[in-house]
Parts: sequence; structure tokens; C-alpha cells
Amino acid sequence: MLAFGASFVNTGFLFSTGTSVSHLTGDIARIGSGLSTLGNTEGFHIINVTTATFGFISGAIISGFLLHHPSLEIGKPYGRILSVLGVFFLVAAHCSYSDFPLLTILIASAVC
Repeated sequence: MLAFGASFVNTGFLFSTGTSVSHLTGDIARIGSGLSTLGNTEGFHIINVTTATFGFISGAIISGFLLHHPSLEIGKPYGRILSVLGVFFLVAAHCSYSDFPLLTILIASAVC
């Protein structure tokens, strides 16, 4: 369910902003290839992708700190906790999209 949610969010952002927010390896490749042909539109995409990459890494670090356990316990509700937090932050991102699109990309990639 978490992977489905991340792909759903990623597809929405690809259609609305042209930026992937959940697939880190593709984003890093876009940054590298975009640096070789730097123009106005490429610079805009590089900023979006760099923001998404930073958000994705930040989200992984934050969730690691929040859910840190020395061993995996099957009975713990890891997925439910992440899902509730994810929905909360995605609603916040949706509300900020028209005024702060870069912040929205950062929040959505951190959620993924």
C-alpha cells in the first residue's frame, strides 16, 4: 500500500509539475544530464529535481529517526504510522501548491 501511494503521488507530480518526487535514481540522473545543457527550462527542472532529491533523502532520514527500533517487530504499526503522517503532509502540500510549488515538491518527496 505504501508503494502504491508513493507511485500515485509521483504520477500526480509528473503530470502537474514534470518532476518526479519518489524515484531517486532517475532524479540524480536528470540532475547530471541537465547540468551539461544548462538553459532556462533545464535550470528550472534541475532546481525542481534537486529539491525533490533533497526532500526524499530528508524524509528517509526523518522517518528513520521517528521509527527507529533495534529490531523489526511485526506487530508494530510502521505502515499505519507512515500512512497517517503521509496523508497529513500531502494535504498540507496540496494547500500550498498554488503559492509555493517548490515547497510542495519538497514536502511530497519527503512523504514518499
